[in-house]
Amino acid sequence: MQPFFDPLHNLIKNQELWLMERTLSYAKAHGYTAYTSTLLEAWRVSICGLSSPLLAALEILPDIAPLEPGCNYREDPIAGFGVKEARQHRARGVTLELFLGLFKYYRQAYLDVVALGDFTQDQQQQFLILIHRFFDRIELGFCHEWMSLSEQQMLTELQTKNREVTNEKKGAFHL
Repeated sequence: MQPFFDPLHNLIKNQELWLMERTLSYAKAHGYTAYTSTLLEAWRVSICGLSSPLLAALEILPDIAPLEPGCNYREDPIAGFGVKEARQHRARGVTLELFLGLFKYYRQAYLDVVALGDFTQDQQQQFLILIHRFFDRIELGFCHEWMSLSEQQMLTELQTKNREVTNEKKGAFHL
């Protein structure tokens, strides 16, 4: 792992409980109260594993490149995690809409954890970009596995909208 990413790696590793509580708080605040048990189950069974692929990505692929049109998500280890999650959750009967909604809150919680760290401005900007790219890749794998090609435009629009909302909350930061 590159030393530049050590502080983020350590912060995420030490803040998993905070990340879970933050995600649950967001979900409850946005009307997901009825799904609290689903959130907890998702966290325990697999989404808690978001830290694992992110920490692994920091060790193996610390400079996650931006997604490009035609990205071969099947060859991407991060997108591959999304494919695995799609299969598991679809088998449990979790809907695509619910899962993408929850993913928005997970993404926001990981962006928020960056604010907890004592980072330079350059580090903070790089870490936020990396987390966006990480979640974009997981969503890509998840949705390609779940949806037909005719629905890909909907995914792109949803990702763009989620990113815009997140960026508005975070201030002047833009990818």
